[in-house]
Amino acid sequence: MFLLMMIVPVIFFCFIQLVTEGQKIMDQERYQMNWLSCYIWMQRELKNGQHFRVDQEALLFEMPSGDLVRYHWDRGRIVRQVRKRKSKSFQGYTVLLQDVRAYRLFPYQSGVLMAFTFPNDYTVRTFIRGRIEE
Repeated sequence: MFLLMMIVPVIFFCFIQLVTEGQKIMDQERYQMNWLSCYIWMQRELKNGQHFRVDQEALLFEMPSGDLVRYHWDRGRIVRQVRKRKSKSFQGYTVLLQDVRAYRLFPYQSGVLMAFTFPNDYTVRTFIRGRIEE
C-alpha cells in the first residue's frame, strides 16, 4: 500500500509534464506554420519590390506599378496595407500573421533584418535583401 501511495503521485506528475511539454511543442509548431505562410506571402511580394525603407517601425517599399506597400505591427498582428499611386493614405489591410508579441526591424545597407517574437518566447529572424538598382 505504501509503495502504491508513492508511485501514483510520481506517475501523475510525469503525465502532467508530458501533457505540458506536448502543448508547448504544438504551440511552437502552430507559430512556425503561421510564420511560414506569412513568409511565403512576403517573399513573393518582396521580390518585386524596390526602394525598401523603414519608417516608424514599418517596412515600406514600392511595387513596379507605383503602389506603396507597408508591413507593420498592430495589436499583436503583422498587417499589410497598400497605398495606390495617386492616393494620399493607406487603404484597407490584410492580416498576415497573428499572435506576435514583438516585431523589430533592423535596417542594414543591403536590406532589413526582421525579428518576430511569439508567445512562449519563440523568435523567428529573417533577412530581407533589397534590390540593388544600378
